[in-house]
Amino acid sequence: MLISTTQLHARLAAADCLIFDCRHDTFDFQRGARVYAEGHLPGAHFVPVESELAGEKTGRNGRHPLPEPTAFAAFLNRHGATSSTQLVAYDDAGGQYAARFWWLARWIGLTRVAVLDGGLPQWIAAARPLVTEVPVPRGGGTVAAIADDSRHLGGAGQEVSSSVLSYQAGQYQRSSKHRFIPFGGNQTYRGYASNRNGGLARGEIDDEHRVDSPAFARAFQGGAVMPGVTSPAVVTLSTDRLALIVDPAFGGRVTSLTDRLTGREWLLQGPRADDVSEGAQYRGAASRGWDECFPTVLSCHNSIWGGRLRDHGMLWGRPWEVVEVGPQHLEARFQADNITFNRRLTLKDSGLTAAYSVTSARATPVPYLWSQHCVLSPREGDRISLAGQGQMEATGFGFDWPSHPARDLSQVGPANEGFVLKSYGMTPAHATAQIIGTTGGLRFDWNGTDVPALGLWLDYGGWPKESPLYQVAIEPTTGAADDLAEAEALGQARMLIPGETQRWTVRLTLTDPEPRDNS
Repeated sequence: MLISTTQLHARLAAADCLIFDCRHDTFDFQRGARVYAEGHLPGAHFVPVESELAGEKTGRNGRHPLPEPTAFAAFLNRHGATSSTQLVAYDDAGGQYAARFWWLARWIGLTRVAVLDGGLPQWIAAARPLVTEVPVPRGGGTVAAIADDSRHLGGAGQEVSSSVLSYQAGQYQRSSKHRFIPFGGNQTYRGYASNRNGGLARGEIDDEHRVDSPAFARAFQGGAVMPGVTSPAVVTLSTDRLALIVDPAFGGRVTSLTDRLTGREWLLQGPRADDVSEGAQYRGAASRGWDECFPTVLSCHNSIWGGRLRDHGMLWGRPWEVVEVGPQHLEARFQADNITFNRRLTLKDSGLTAAYSVTSARATPVPYLWSQHCVLSPREGDRISLAGQGQMEATGFGFDWPSHPARDLSQVGPANEGFVLKSYGMTPAHATAQIIGTTGGLRFDWNGTDVPALGLWLDYGGWPKESPLYQVAIEPTTGAADDLAEAEALGQARMLIPGETQRWTVRLTLTDPEPRDNS
């Protein structure tokens, strides 16, 4: 299903490979053609989503009804496709439009179809070429359309084999079967799957049939996987400037935060960690994307919580329930141990707001430490600026930002520097932290009354020893501590009483690139 940038780059000149640019915006139908003209993968043909990946609208068949199989086959034939041609689709919105192309091609009987892993942002991040030359469709295709819903979705009322993960009683449970029941013709489907509370979750797969559709996320809160699709549903949010990809089934992790102006991916990329058990260690394989740490960061013992607390807390890697989703917002929650942790992400223009709440239904008060764990992908020459924090402290040593004895901390070092440092500062009022360079910036803003501390993790090839990473983490937090035990010792642990809901907010904003120094 996926092809890497390295694999595709090696096949650019292959006669049996056709590349399709599926960039689109449901709020601006002309955007895809505009950005295609500004630059696209060598040899890529543009696909108008509204006319080629969707059929005629009747007012009763949804926003993107399926095209006629013969119409989609004719489009491919104009570009010279055959049953043996390798088709590759990409977009810049987390794969939602490229995945639609993939599904349609599979639907009409083609098997050699792939989506570019990471899409255009990953291609740009890998320093691959873009061109403005528009290839001429070569014609002569021989694709014959044989549409078959059952090939991917199972026949009406049939049980189909797929992977369904649910989180119950502190461990993952796997179910091997669920049932798809069509309704409304072949445009929409109603699905049943195990949810993380052990019952039946009911919802819809909407008429776009895309894996990251809001309805799919609602229907499969526990991590169900569509037959033939190898990863659980994700949710894509976007504005003209910002694109976000969230994986509710894996701890609500934000896996991608892309600046659509510059193409820069801000979050450190990588696959999911294999081990998310109670005994899991949050090492290099886990240190990716944006997770939430609660009620601790590092593992520690707490008798009120019943013993050992999991490394980096109870939230990461475990399925969250999607509460509400739209093109520019996602609300999801995690419930366990009579605690409900809720996060609502709302995008607007170049920024996003993360609004948090945590509610206790326990019989006694519980302490907690929370940290927003955004693992960023820095570039040498970037700068880090802080405002609103007091004196910083690292391993018992106090210093005024950015003057640390080891180096000027405001300057991002090279990936092979071998430097690693975790420091904290208290933020009594409004605070900001920003990383910025010639490819843009990302700024964090928060109110110190609600979020009174900042953690800053700098890792320029210094951790972990077995496979050093290149990363920066800007971490607004409720306490200047590595774990709940230390936060309690410092008097900085939050207490959540029975029936109480506590709320706080952090805002992230993309900023424009700094001018290059050509001196």
